[in-house]
Amino acid sequence: MPQADRVAHDLLAHAPLIALSVGPDLRIAPRGASRLAKDILGEGKDLAGREFAATLLPETELAPQRAVLEDWLRLIFEKPDQDWETVLDLCPVADVSLQGPEAGAEGREFRLTYHPLRAGEGGPVMRLLVVGLDVTVERTLLRELESRDEEGEQSVRRFAEVLKLGAETFRRFLNESVMRLSEASGAAERLAVSPGDAEAAGLLFRQAHTLKANARAFRLSWIAEAAESLESALAELRDAPDPGAHPALPVALERLESLSVILDETEELATQVFGRSLDPGEARGRDRDLEVSVRVGRLESALALVRGANVVLSRPGADPAKARAFLEKADASIESLKRVPARNLFQRFPKMVADLAAIMGKRVAPLRVSGSETLVSVRTLDRIGDALVHVLRNAVAHGVEPPEARLEAGKPEAGSIELSLGAEGGRLVFEVADDGPGIDREAVRREAVREGLVGEDEAASLSEGDVHRLLFRPGFSTSSTAGETAGRGVGLDSARAAAEFLEGEIVVESGPGGGTRIRLVVLERGPC
Repeated sequence: MPQADRVAHDLLAHAPLIALSVGPDLRIAPRGASRLAKDILGEGKDLAGREFAATLLPETELAPQRAVLEDWLRLIFEKPDQDWETVLDLCPVADVSLQGPEAGAEGREFRLTYHPLRAGEGGPVMRLLVVGLDVTVERTLLRELESRDEEGEQSVRRFAEVLKLGAETFRRFLNESVMRLSEASGAAERLAVSPGDAEAAGLLFRQAHTLKANARAFRLSWIAEAAESLESALAELRDAPDPGAHPALPVALERLESLSVILDETEELATQVFGRSLDPGEARGRDRDLEVSVRVGRLESALALVRGANVVLSRPGADPAKARAFLEKADASIESLKRVPARNLFQRFPKMVADLAAIMGKRVAPLRVSGSETLVSVRTLDRIGDALVHVLRNAVAHGVEPPEARLEAGKPEAGSIELSLGAEGGRLVFEVADDGPGIDREAVRREAVREGLVGEDEAASLSEGDVHRLLFRPGFSTSSTAGETAGRGVGLDSARAAAEFLEGEIVVESGPGGGTRIRLVVLERGPC
């Protein structure tokens, strides 16, 4: 069996879509139809030998379109050296509505893509693989929305973006956004009580910034615009002496409320799109129940130790040392209640990295995670979570090259990103490493000059460490437009702030062709 035939046959054997293999005679090849194609186009019968155009467009009134399709197919087989992108632009049939017993009363709509199978590199086209993706449900729902009034036009765009994400990805985005909005609201309440609370102002700004970045990453433009509007108002008061008394605060609070309303409306839209509520699911519930059970067990152990100390002290001639031993163990059990496994934070990152990679057109192997069972204080995890989101996003956007660039560099097509947690000298080390090309220091220098941070002569003399430190300046980014998901530096000022709050530091290790490693080294407990 020729190579092109083998490829087509393997693809068609069990494909859950319309798929047809067309030969140079413009007829469907033997074993060249998927099961679904046979069911819809041939009522379950073999399609081998049938004219492809007539099978796809059987109606008499479509005869002119059939003729144009056949001419286009001849162009593919008779002049294979033409630019394929140009040929695709001339394609006369990109969408088709199919009727028949298996297509239902209303028929089904398919979006067609065409894939030439050649006899070796640059050789003639031996088969044309035509694949049809069922878009019936998507088209029907979009048409329903388009039939509404002017307000419905906006719903169409939002509907389409939510639909592209899928229920699970959108649920994760929504859960994190609601959590960040809650923290932002709490910070705003603190500012109302204590106008000089700079920490609360910083937290409020970081949450708005992260909400904007996440919404942009998932192409939810209306949420990103609302978050950016909030961030702009907060930028004015972030560095003010009394941020809670700044005239921009009332504006920011109004925009915070607007963002909350938009998230609620989007959740309602998602419920309509996916036909169900976005419940976190039973698996997460089981994990939570298990953790609660463990923590209750620790508390019971601590109480038993305290009772033991009381028994010792109640006896005549009690030994204070024994009672102290009981109490020290009880204190250790109680202290452990303040700490949870790092997996409580880490478990959301593999899916986040995979989603970001898909959106950015990158190939990234599953995120490698280590140290997730290490116990960490809840406060440390709360602070370090935002930082890791930004560092991981930068790793996907800039640490990993596009697939074609990796192949040219002799690397595997899929990039590698690793998240780890370890300990060094009584400190926790959160580390994100990628196998990309490393930081483009010249790009950082050029951007620093463009922003007026340094002069050209000074930029040329900056050390490696000085260049890396520029990435952590507030607002610094190597992205060319504000709409990009992340430029080198986007959000890294938040990562630095989190490390410093935990009495630690952030360290960058990067060399040309050697990837980038970002380490957040913090105190094991952090301030309480």
